[in-house]
Amino acid sequence: MYTIKFAESYRNDVKSAVNYIKNNLQNPIAAQRLKDVIKNKVKKIKENPLIFSRVPDKYLASKGYRFSIINNYLIFFMVNEKQIDIIRFLYGYRDWINILEK
Repeated sequence: MYTIKFAESYRNDVKSAVNYIKNNLQNPIAAQRLKDVIKNKVKKIKENPLIFSRVPDKYLASKGYRFSIINNYLIFFMVNEKQIDIIRFLYGYRDWINILEK
């Protein structure tokens, strides 16, 4: 079984997305629904992380980046022998390649 390590950037990304939906879009129900979907997806990643595809970018894929889709968002993570590093939670239409290369 894998352990999960959440990067601070991931935590900030999730918080920002949820707050945006809750406050700017004034939709707390959708914000809570997103949080629930994220929790369920993280559980699936923990159960079997290798079923998720590597990112389509060759450089990032060679570094081990994998991703999973949640609505219009992407969770990016890396798998080591016993640990999953969940790195970012980004809106799918952002320039995620350049963000992850930094």
